[in-house]
Amino acid sequence: RGVGGRGGGGAVVQGGAVLTAQGQLGRVRFGGESHLRSTVEVAPESHALFTEIVGDRHEIELTRGRVRVEFHPERPGAQHFAVETANARVEVVGTVFSVEVDGAGTHVEVTEGVVRVIPRHGEPRLLSSAALTTAPAHPPPTHPPSPSRPPSHCPTDPRTLAATQCSLT
Repeated sequence: RGVGGRGGGGAVVQGGAVLTAQGQLGRVRFGGESHLRSTVEVAPESHALFTEIVGDRHEIELTRGRVRVEFHPERPGAQHFAVETANARVEVVGTVFSVEVDGAGTHVEVTEGVVRVIPRHGEPRLLSSAALTTAPAHPPPTHPPSPSRPPSHCPTDPRTLAATQCSLT
């Protein structure tokens, strides 16, 4: 079953992509018999692949740009919507939210409701209205342990260090 499209004309089917140019906005409506319960807006200069749009599961892979999602399930808890990026998976629990992907990572902003953000690097988190987070493109750097330093009462000059009970280990 396809998903009705608006703004770009035609319908988006599973595996179909919406690629927008500068100044172009793509809009896809789906859900229920009227296809007006939920909307995905694909911002200018974005690329969204509708990887799963069958039955109660809807999933988009966002590889570039931004999408704004309004998801209002007819059967809350039974219907699922997610946006997948290289840096995170954003799962919807009936809400309005935006996901943007750029070189720094995946940025998620919730306007209404709650989403679960599952970053590739780090712990999952729930975001509610007026909240935002970023799942970084790369894991946080791990800092090597600091080199051993002698106690502050020990000399730091190696010539005098040899004559004391202090060591650098």
